[in-house]
Amino acid sequence: MPAGDYWAGLAFFAVTFGSCLGAAWLVVQRRLPDLDGSVRVVAWGLLATAALLVAHLVPGALSLLTREAASAAALVLLGAAFAVPRVPRLAPVTFPASPRPAVAIDRWLAAFGVLAFGIWIALVALKQLYAEPLGFDATSAYLPTAAHWIQEGSLWGITDWVPGFFFGATPGNGTVILLAALLPWDNDFAAHFAMYPFVALTALAIYALAREATAPPPAAALLGVMLTAAPVVVYPGLRDALLDPVLYSAFAAGLLFLLRHHRTDETSDLLLAGLALGIAFGAKFYGFTAVPIVVTVWAIARFWSLVPAATVARQAAILIAPVAVFGAFWVARNWVETGNPAYPVQVEVAGVEIFDAPEDPSRARLGATLADYFDEPGVWTGELSHQFRIAVGIPLILLGIAVIIAIALLIRRRRAAEDDETDGQAVAGLVLCGTLALSYAITPYSATGEPGDPFIAAANVRYGIPALIVAAAVVAWASGRLGRRGLTAFCGLAVIGLFDALRIGVLTPRSTVYSAFVLAAVALAVAWLVRRSRSSLAPPRPTRPVVLAAALAGALAVGLLGARIEDTYNHTRYRGKDQVLSALAAAADPVRVGLAGNWSPDEPAPIYPAFGTRLQNEVEFVGGVTDGLLRRFGSREEFTAALDRLGPDVLLVGLAGPTPEDPASLRAGDGEPPLELTWARRAGYSDIVASDRFVLMESG
Repeated sequence: MPAGDYWAGLAFFAVTFGSCLGAAWLVVQRRLPDLDGSVRVVAWGLLATAALLVAHLVPGALSLLTREAASAAALVLLGAAFAVPRVPRLAPVTFPASPRPAVAIDRWLAAFGVLAFGIWIALVALKQLYAEPLGFDATSAYLPTAAHWIQEGSLWGITDWVPGFFFGATPGNGTVILLAALLPWDNDFAAHFAMYPFVALTALAIYALAREATAPPPAAALLGVMLTAAPVVVYPGLRDALLDPVLYSAFAAGLLFLLRHHRTDETSDLLLAGLALGIAFGAKFYGFTAVPIVVTVWAIARFWSLVPAATVARQAAILIAPVAVFGAFWVARNWVETGNPAYPVQVEVAGVEIFDAPEDPSRARLGATLADYFDEPGVWTGELSHQFRIAVGIPLILLGIAVIIAIALLIRRRRAAEDDETDGQAVAGLVLCGTLALSYAITPYSATGEPGDPFIAAANVRYGIPALIVAAAVVAWASGRLGRRGLTAFCGLAVIGLFDALRIGVLTPRSTVYSAFVLAAVALAVAWLVRRSRSSLAPPRPTRPVVLAAALAGALAVGLLGARIEDTYNHTRYRGKDQVLSALAAAADPVRVGLAGNWSPDEPAPIYPAFGTRLQNEVEFVGGVTDGLLRRFGSREEFTAALDRLGPDVLLVGLAGPTPEDPASLRAGDGEPPLELTWARRAGYSDIVASDRFVLMESG
């Protein structure tokens, strides 16, 4: 990338992101003065995310999506924030007091765990400075979709590049976050860091949720980092540019502000809860189920608390409005493009079909649910236990045992007439946790794998993370009611759970985990020594000019570092992993790329690399849409006609064998080169370069 392009892109990036962050901070300062500490930071993150979404959704919905339009929209939001009137300054509403105060050892354990997790993330970031996204979903769906939106200047349309999948219909709030990191440069050197803030925000939101549930601060902090460190939570965001951390952070924040609203009855808390749940609703398909369940259980809990029906109805409208705003576009897009707002789910009422949807060709073979194995304990003690182990680790066991302890505490307190209002909130949390867990268990692909062998179920344990976030809130309530030794034991076990979660992950070598914990221990030892020997004299406060100069110097240093990262990244991006993908990465001139055949699930998938370093290539799959799904052609005539229509300059043919979902004519050639390769050669395409996975061809 020429230096001028980098610095111009950095300017647009700074304007867009800076304006969104500034607008969010102004709203927090002017309209939410009662927020304090971690709750204020969570609200700021939510509002900044919402602003970033609006700055890209509005131009994209109007088919005017450019970096100039996004920056202009962000500046408009910043100007509107300046016009927001201030409310009277109020005393911050702090967290409710915990029944069990923490002791020094609890605080040191929490500091150790949080510091170790932070150091580990920093080490991961250093390792990933020049690492391109490799995850199957990211390179097959999310990044190609964002690149296609940039090329088209519009968010409309549903485009797929993988036959038999519904990727294009997925809600796109998370993809818009990736888009925002791509758009300033038409390049992804910064995109693989887009999910990092949401990983941190997830841990912070769980911490604040736990504090609101009356957990002692050390227990809350360790719950936040322990659950966030689960491989299925942290790995997709830090390495594969998957979008789940957007949902997790927003979902936890939504629960935080719902619980806070129950205590404060402030409309602002309810609006923030709706905003958070709206972002989560539009982030992933399983947000479409998790968020309505939360709203339903919340409404039932309000009625159970004897809140008047008219009040519940009014509050429900306030809560649901932001959910509709940040989810409606994706529902409308699917309705316009497919005729079904719930696509790809078929909608029936009383046996009458309202909206049709194509049958999922892979579901019968790979789409098993956990509920399918309820009567097969051998599968649970065998393969599924292993899948849960590698997806979550010891934190799952700790949370499960702690939930059982919470239930026992509720029963004991009820029998002893010691229960209070927080007990009812804990019961509501248990109901919500159980409902979300049941929803996860009946979700297709929650036990992914061949019938009787859910050998890749770990990847979709992410569908169950909303239930675990609620479980963390219930455990937080219980932790505040343990004895002093019980609380210390809980904190110690949480540190062990954190360590185990990081150790079993495959994101970094185990030596990186050990290094993070050793460095955290050393840092705490140094802090303890400094604390014991520090002078009573306070260091002088820096003057405003010094602070401004330091900020400008820091901004310049970040810009120069970004230039170095961009240059190195783009010289190594998708090169050396496959000869064909390396050849595509080396091409500088725009070309039309056709994809054909089937490829192995090895990383990376070819779709996003085919777009080119500056997203200059137009990429289409040479196939046809049948019953609403992209599929491979089963005849030479259809394939050749599509080649003539699309006219790709180069054709990338995957060499993997046919799948059971492919047409019978393709399955008949199992073990032989894909028929598309033969058909393309007969159509005048010749080989350029080949690898074990692909053949790259050019038109004659």
